[in-house]
Amino acid sequence: MVVEESGVAGRSGSLGFAAVVGMLAGLSLTTRWGIVAMVVAAVLCGLGVAASEAVARSRQRPGQIPALWSPIVMSTVIAAPLAWALGAATGAGPIVVGVVVGGWPARWACGQLHGHPGAERAAWRRPGSVQPQQP
Repeated sequence: MVVEESGVAGRSGSLGFAAVVGMLAGLSLTTRWGIVAMVVAAVLCGLGVAASEAVARSRQRPGQIPALWSPIVMSTVIAAPLAWALGAATGAGPIVVGVVVGGWPARWACGQLHGHPGAERAAWRRPGSVQPQQP
């Protein structure tokens, strides 16, 4: 992220990304309701997520991370198209898709993708943590 001399982060890229991801989420949530609903949802979700990002960034002070609700909104918006694709590809219902996308397999896969293959084992080595029993 580019920081200007005033200490304010450049926001155009993050707002644009938020709007595009919000539009994709709106589209994925309304695929069964028809074209008009998909367009309306894409526009409203894109504007809503961009506004959420703008508010979070405006409240953010130099050297701080965004407020907790902002990453929660963005992760939910990013998960919506993934869940739609998984449901469309497998025919699974929303409960199964929610468990798979939001559950342990998704966290494990993200850890593998981000280079944390031993994240679970490392947590067991922390002082005061319970050691797993070896088979």
